[in-house]
Amino acid sequence: MRNRRLFVVLLIMTLPVAQAADMGKTLRGEFRIAETSFDPAAASDAVSDAIVEHIHDSMLEYEYLARPVRLKPNTLERLPEISSDGAIYLCRLRKGIFFTPDPAFRGKPRGGFGVCRHSVCEGSLPNNRW
Repeated sequence: MRNRRLFVVLLIMTLPVAQAADMGKTLRGEFRIAETSFDPAAASDAVSDAIVEHIHDSMLEYEYLARPVRLKPNTLERLPEISSDGAIYLCRLRKGIFFTPDPAFRGKPRGGFGVCRHSVCEGSLPNNRW
């Protein structure tokens, strides 16, 4: 019994200790021009596209190793269901997809259908410049 306790103590002592990230190891980069938008529907230059790619999750992504290349769900439960006339795409979000916590949400997690509805309808808003 004593050997078992000693083994557990030694095992715990050898586990890595969680520490804050070393700011000296932070990679900082720069772009030669400024971004124009963080809105995926309005981003029209390479710099904005590069940033948007890292702050927004897409609904679908490519399965590059499959031949032929095909789409696979990323934040969706499954591939979209397309109506017979091709006018309606039904996209079902996976459970547990939320916006990043923000004081605007008053401490409540925000997500669900609103995430998908906002992203899809945003391009058709009358005040959108596109």
